[in-house]
Amino acid sequence: MEGGGSSKVGSPEDAAARRAREYHECSFCNRGFTNAQALGGHMNVHRDERRRQAAAPPADSGGSQKKGPGSSEELDLELRL
Repeated sequence: MEGGGSSKVGSPEDAAARRAREYHECSFCNRGFTNAQALGGHMNVHRDERRRQAAAPPADSGGSQKKGPGSSEELDLELRL
């Protein structure tokens, strides 16, 4: 019935084949999921990781960091009145 009066959305076989082809990939770790809901739940893990990293002090990268007591450059606390 091509172009006929029947307005069929799709057969169950078509829907099953479409679901089998669907693949959702995490943009952070490239892990694959078969449905978008599972990917969404997985993305919460990365959101929490990013939140913890933002709250944590940055790791020492050897760059220009503030020098503390015991370092080669001591902070001068002399009051010059």
